[in-house]
Amino acid sequence: MFVAQQALAFGVGLLLGVLNVFLKDIQEFVTVLLMVWFWGTPIVWVLDIVPEAVATAQAAINPAYWFVQAWQAIIAFGEPPDAALLLRLAVIAVVGCVLALVFVRRFERIIRDHL
Repeated sequence: MFVAQQALAFGVGLLLGVLNVFLKDIQEFVTVLLMVWFWGTPIVWVLDIVPEAVATAQAAINPAYWFVQAWQAIIAFGEPPDAALLLRLAVIAVVGCVLALVFVRRFERIIRDHL
């Protein structure tokens, strides 16, 4: 699970790093986005306090939610995370890395010329 989390972070970081070459304001956007994403992920609050529709949307679109749920299962409850959840995390991590690497390879020459 740790490897999948780091792979997803690497893919997102690589993609945002490339975008930062072309869009200088991406740095400020990422700062705000990470703060909103952090407070929108049930890390410091319990998912039970929000309406069911919000909880369902959170589970559907937020990959950080899945990582938090898996880590909570391991650390707080002492049980292994759901196998389907681990598979979903691995697939998302691999797809994120592959997309970021394809993006970097495609724009590599333009990035070198731009810098």
